[in-house]
Amino acid sequence: MPTYAEKLRDPRWLRLKSEVMERDGHTCVMCPNKKELTVHHGYYEPKMEPWDYDMSVLWTLCWPCHQRAQQALGFIHSIFAEMHPINVVTGVLTEDGMDQLVRGFAEDLRIMVDVNDGALMADA
Repeated sequence: MPTYAEKLRDPRWLRLKSEVMERDGHTCVMCPNKKELTVHHGYYEPKMEPWDYDMSVLWTLCWPCHQRAQQALGFIHSIFAEMHPINVVTGVLTEDGMDQLVRGFAEDLRIMVDVNDGALMADA
């Protein structure tokens, strides 16, 4: 079975990666950088190949923005982890608590975004 790194050398991935970069003008979608570009998957599904994703969930990012996107996605995953159904079923997370969690998430995410240029802040 090929490794993920080997899959990223597969002609099917290279073709899709090229199409995504072409769509995005060979420019990071989060900043004007045209160097150190990669194509980022917005999410992963188990057993799905890198080339099987719809282009709408693939983004051209420079490495610094890729790191910030990974940080933001990790933050989002941690919020959803707190919303685990067992917390709702057992009453640990009430409806009011869920509302507060979502409002807090929105505020935290707003803070992570630099309102001057829309890029995620590196130190958030």
